[in-house]
Amino acid sequence: MGDVIEFKPKPLNIKVTLEEVDPQLLLECAIVEMWHQLGGDTIEEESFLYHVWFLQFSDICFSSMETGAFSVDEDGIIGVDKLLLDGLTEAINEFKRKAATNDNTPDGSD
Repeated sequence: MGDVIEFKPKPLNIKVTLEEVDPQLLLECAIVEMWHQLGGDTIEEESFLYHVWFLQFSDICFSSMETGAFSVDEDGIIGVDKLLLDGLTEAINEFKRKAATNDNTPDGSD
């Protein structure tokens, strides 16, 4: 039998452009851009839960920076490990499913 070779997934690169920006703000903007690119801002939910979900998402991104799975360079290029990207996408889709089933208004309107 041959050896099994594990291939590391290629990171997804997205460019965030801000001129003369503070490094912390650049990281925060990159996280907001990822949230937007993955459809997080289309979640229809009452404000409190929406913001809690975004905070959880951003915490995952910041934690992933420590392991190198999420990165932003000084030019604003976002690098995301494919496995992390898949996980973030699934998390947002789960948020959307939960938001769709959390309609507690009597007539289904806000």
